[in-house]
Amino acid sequence: MQNIINKTYNALATLFLQIKAKVIIHIIANKEDYLIYSKELAYLKQKLSIIPYKLCDLNEELIKVYEEKGLKYSYLDGKKLFFQRNIEMSCAIDTIKNLIMEQQKDSPHLYVDDSFDFPEGAILIDAGAAEGNFALLNIEKAKQVYLFECDNGWNEPLKATFEPYKHKVTIVNKFLVSEKNDNLNEITIDDYFDGISNEKIFIKMDLEGHSIDVLRGAEKCLRNNDCFISTATYHYTDEYKQNKEFLENIGYTVKPGCGYMFPWIFRNMSKPYFRYGILRAWKDNRMSY
Repeated sequence: MQNIINKTYNALATLFLQIKAKVIIHIIANKEDYLIYSKELAYLKQKLSIIPYKLCDLNEELIKVYEEKGLKYSYLDGKKLFFQRNIEMSCAIDTIKNLIMEQQKDSPHLYVDDSFDFPEGAILIDAGAAEGNFALLNIEKAKQVYLFECDNGWNEPLKATFEPYKHKVTIVNKFLVSEKNDNLNEITIDDYFDGISNEKIFIKMDLEGHSIDVLRGAEKCLRNNDCFISTATYHYTDEYKQNKEFLENIGYTVKPGCGYMFPWIFRNMSKPYFRYGILRAWKDNRMSY
């Protein structure tokens, strides 16, 4: 009975969010600045999506999920990507589809592209690693990889995914925070990488709104190293602005990625309804954009 109640509640909650999103789309479409988002609005009127763009269609017949030692996995860039134990087959298929889609060209959730690529030989700090897809896509280029993921449920699949690369991959099951404290489950980037300097470092973050805290806890690392940052910035209203101001104040150039996200699935969604999906940053005079 409880399962039925939960499913009914979730279905009604989703329906409410869909109705709310359609009302928002209608309101924006009738405002004077609608032309700014004309491309996004045209797509959303046809299909409600957090990524309001037509991306390349995937050949779903080529998306396969297999099982090994009780863990389901799929292939990403020719490498095995494992999922959490007991994930349903349909959920695993949807997950790999979404991971591929969000890293397509012209996606607002694309971390790197031809103008902002992962530097050969850089240290990768993957904050909010989850499946570890970004690290897996750049594993050959990276000098060392540090996967920060506070959800212990990802520990087993991450170990399985990066078993062939375990000589240069470290999994850190801790919360990244802004200040050092006595909580053994929390750590700052500055504390973890104490003493590191003059290194080339790529910091990728997808932390559901906590990126500004992690950046504040990484200021020394950012000042003392040649860092590149690519972080998701659509989870709350001022996320992009706060990250941008902080990074510019310590000498970084900041630009948004390609396009906007429309996070209609967030229950507390408020203006701006269209938000930059990704913020990219690098030290001044390092590169042109």
